[in-house]
Amino acid sequence: MAEPINNNSVQKIQDILAPSALSVSPNYIQIGPKYARTIFLATYPRYLNTSWFSPIINLDRVFDISIFVHPKNTATVLKQLRDQLARLQAQAMEESSKGKVRDPILETAMQDIEVLRDKLQQGTDKFFELGVYITLYEDSVKGLDEAESKIKGLLEYQLIFAKAATFRMMDGFNSTLPMDDDRLAEHTSLNTEPISSLFPFVSFDLTSNSGVLYGINTHNNSLVLFDRFNLENANAVVFGKSGGGKSIKGTENVLVRYENKIQLLKIGALVDQLIKKRGIVKIDEELEGVLEPDIEVWAFDAKLKGSWSKVSVAARKDAPKDFYRFSTRSGRVVTTTGDHNMVILKDGVVITDKSTNIRPGQHVPLPRHIGVSANSEISLNLIEILEGSKNIYVAGAGEIIKQNYSTLKTRVIDYELDQYLYRYRDSRRVPLPYFKKIMKILDVNLNHPLLAGLKIVSKSGRGYAPVIFPISKSFLKIIGYIVAEGTITDDLIIISNTDPDIIKDIQIALSSTGTLFFTATDSINIGDRIFVEIIKQLGGKKKSNKKDVLPFIFGLKKDMIAPYLQSYFEGDGCIEHASVMAVSKSKELISGLCYLLYYFDIVGRIKRTTKKAPAWSSKKIYWKLIISGQNDLRKFASEIGFVSQRKNCLLSNITNRESNTNVDLVPELSGFFKEINEVCPSIFYGLSDISALKRGVYDPSPGKLNELTRMVRERIALYMGNASISYVSHGSMMTLISGQYTQDSFARKLEITEKLEKMLAKLEVFANSSLFWDEIVKIEKIKNKNDAYVYDLTVDNEVFLCGTGGLFVHNSYTTKLEMLRHLIFGTQVIVIDPEDEYKYLGDTVGGSTIKISVNSEQHLNPFDLPVPKEGEVSADIFKSHILGLTGLLKLMLGELTPEESAILDEALIQTYAIKDITPDSDFSQAAPPVLSDLLSILEGMTGAESMAIRLKKYTDGTFAGFLNKPTNVPLDNQLVVFSIRDMEEELRPIAMYLVLNHIWTAIRRELKKRILAIDEAWVLMKYPVGADFVSNIARRARKYYTGLTTISQDVSVFLASESGKSVLANSSIQVLMKQSPATIDVVQQTFNLTDAEKFYLLEARVGFGLFFLGQNHVGIRVVASYAEDQIITSDPRQILEIEKAKEEWAKTQ
Repeated sequence: MAEPINNNSVQKIQDILAPSALSVSPNYIQIGPKYARTIFLATYPRYLNTSWFSPIINLDRVFDISIFVHPKNTATVLKQLRDQLARLQAQAMEESSKGKVRDPILETAMQDIEVLRDKLQQGTDKFFELGVYITLYEDSVKGLDEAESKIKGLLEYQLIFAKAATFRMMDGFNSTLPMDDDRLAEHTSLNTEPISSLFPFVSFDLTSNSGVLYGINTHNNSLVLFDRFNLENANAVVFGKSGGGKSIKGTENVLVRYENKIQLLKIGALVDQLIKKRGIVKIDEELEGVLEPDIEVWAFDAKLKGSWSKVSVAARKDAPKDFYRFSTRSGRVVTTTGDHNMVILKDGVVITDKSTNIRPGQHVPLPRHIGVSANSEISLNLIEILEGSKNIYVAGAGEIIKQNYSTLKTRVIDYELDQYLYRYRDSRRVPLPYFKKIMKILDVNLNHPLLAGLKIVSKSGRGYAPVIFPISKSFLKIIGYIVAEGTITDDLIIISNTDPDIIKDIQIALSSTGTLFFTATDSINIGDRIFVEIIKQLGGKKKSNKKDVLPFIFGLKKDMIAPYLQSYFEGDGCIEHASVMAVSKSKELISGLCYLLYYFDIVGRIKRTTKKAPAWSSKKIYWKLIISGQNDLRKFASEIGFVSQRKNCLLSNITNRESNTNVDLVPELSGFFKEINEVCPSIFYGLSDISALKRGVYDPSPGKLNELTRMVRERIALYMGNASISYVSHGSMMTLISGQYTQDSFARKLEITEKLEKMLAKLEVFANSSLFWDEIVKIEKIKNKNDAYVYDLTVDNEVFLCGTGGLFVHNSYTTKLEMLRHLIFGTQVIVIDPEDEYKYLGDTVGGSTIKISVNSEQHLNPFDLPVPKEGEVSADIFKSHILGLTGLLKLMLGELTPEESAILDEALIQTYAIKDITPDSDFSQAAPPVLSDLLSILEGMTGAESMAIRLKKYTDGTFAGFLNKPTNVPLDNQLVVFSIRDMEEELRPIAMYLVLNHIWTAIRRELKKRILAIDEAWVLMKYPVGADFVSNIARRARKYYTGLTTISQDVSVFLASESGKSVLANSSIQVLMKQSPATIDVVQQTFNLTDAEKFYLLEARVGFGLFFLGQNHVGIRVVASYAEDQIITSDPRQILEIEKAKEEWAKTQ
């Protein structure tokens, strides 16, 4: 145990700095949780290369190095050398007298001694004793072994051998402390020259005297500074990790708008269903799924407002061994993988962080509100719903069969029932499955008006319903009662209740729907066979612990959902502890009800509880749904309420109280209020709320935030009007009075006001947001028992609502920074932007953003020709352009036979010829043809019929427009961004090729210093013609003073082809950012990374990576100034602040 320092005695510095305790073993020392081992360099080769020690210095390990150089007296050394030389000469003479062959080793040693003696005697050399000690630090003994093996391997290939200081670990450890104490004393005698090879302690340094700053060298904090145009070529590649792959458990709920319906589905079932319906696409090495699945999810935007957001990818990947389950104070639960990003509020900022980094006490967002679908369902098609029911028939179908009898009688519909077709024609009831087959043969949609007059009946005739069954409020009210108090058997639904008001309400609802029922002593029994089957097939017949909200209800409007909730809360709900409560055995049901309550701007809480009846042997688990807080209770009372007068009276009593603000709060703002107070304390003098909030005494409600922003703005107005900011005390009151506090200059006041307004704008975002902040109370790491996959949705707004009860989870900086810095030096930058990520950069620096889509007003003509430069032959330029154009057409038309390729080549030449453009002509001023001209040529050529048909959709069909018009896009701005985000997924590769071809044509027309950046290059590289085109540009860009930057998040696709490898080989600069486990092995092999560098890329933080230049590479940290960060950021919070500032600035102009 450590002994306390005696303040009365004089302590040595060693005693103060020493650890409290340590354990010494023969081959390591344990210092707290760390293990240390010292090794020393024992033997050296005859020759040492310069910087032989650099690989050790740059090794990505934690260690201390001590180098002791002890000078020796020259006279003593000369005497020792003389004696050694005499012994060697005597040995040589003895061997010679015995007739032995001369020994080269002996002769070399004598020569070395002679040379060294001469240098020492002349004073041009010195002799030293050298001790080099290395103390390694790791978290385990195994780690020490690995580190020692790594260092020994780096040394031994240079014929330098190291040994561990076994049984002398304490001496070794002390020798490497910065105390100038060589206790180990393991020395080797060396003269000046070999010792000098140790110095300087070189770490890799990649910098030059000119260029742009790429970042900070993480090895030695030097600048990574280069002008890429002074290198062998100006090309660069950037590889980073895709945003995909962060996933949640397949059993988690997700609210989607799919096929014009809002549905609450299991995310696993949803993605699997989409894959089955649309086919599977390999997204990267980890992910597979569906691109553009035509679904939307509930998300929130940069202003924290909820909205339906498009899903661009629905994907799955192999499930990991462990999951993380998050539980919140309101009872929300979601289970994710360890690398999934959660959305949290931290220090007044909405951020994302890995599941493994989240801690209890942090807050996640829930929605306050969900927007109801505009296309609400109004009816149910019973032919679809009751297809699986037995002994259900369609009445009234005789007329349809009669009109189509001649067609139907010749077809085999059903071997057993076809014999009765003539009876069905004569209005006999038709078995529902047989009728559905008839509709399929007649190609009649099940929603056709022709079916509106038909009825669904049972075999016994008891009960019937129209085929197009209307969804009424009465029907929904009955479902609510059934869910709360109903029991469903094969032929009967029993709703248990004895309250006369409730019995009467159920009877009225059943009568209005035409449902057969009878009333018993303590229940209402529904024996209507059709109605019972409807409820069963909709999913109503489930055990009490498996009940849920029937799926179609989520797609209804609020006024239709309200009766369902009203009757459910009447049956299972109560008023307790100033709250509305409902209790169920089913967690799924309670979760679904929470989603429905969001439609009414109500945030319900879920609580696990247990019950035990006298007859039960043990307690059983139940789930409570709790609605509390005056705002939510009043919304419940006004829009939902109860059926019985008694419960409505109780509800009225608890909603007449003063509003409480301890339910809906905005946390994590104390630091923000400290910052806002420090801007100008005098403005906030006397505002007790500000004082309490900056100390974190309480968290404000949204209403309180709005009140505070109003009060602060009033004080700002007084401040700007030269009113006093001094206060006079009147008892316990502080009153604002007029005065002469005017020492602040107007400019200073204006600066303060602008700062405060920006901060108040942020407060208003939180005050008026659509989010409710919920505290995480429990995080569990659980084992994966039987999940094969985990699932994820890539969403435009990057978040989506999922989990039990519903909470939000989450789903190219370096290149933008380089572009911005190159713009300063006059370099033109052209970007192909698939996701609209560069728009803000373009807007800020006055660049041009060109949107390329099917319906855009901006067009590119692929037939535009480059102008030959001096020394270039027109025919060569023409032929090169034809090859590029052929590649584009192959992307558009698909696979071509050799014959079709030859015909297409001839057609292109003829297309230019009709505009008087030939290979040998001067086409610098000629108007080029357009795509429809090529179509006209193809239509007149034998063997081109198929190509003409395929090409027509780009000239006259669905995709006509963006390809078939003259170019109206200038490239004269210093920054030009081609945005193809709005282009249909099918056309994206074509659009990228088209834009790239157009840019390349422009580059060849005018020689200018340029950077051409292709973001998400893998989209084009996965097509052979696209990969070849990019590779060709990479090889030739230097000739036109252009640097090609290819950016890709899918390394495997990029490097899968020889063209991709060619692009990499022809890029002087290569940047590796964080990589995924799925691709790291390919990256390691391609770039010859060490294991340490491999793990560095797997765990790299944002902005960190490896920077390669030729054969050298360093760790890099990309840094941006405040102004640069504001320009290139894609952080929604920062963008929101910037937009607000721009609006305020505009108002002052």
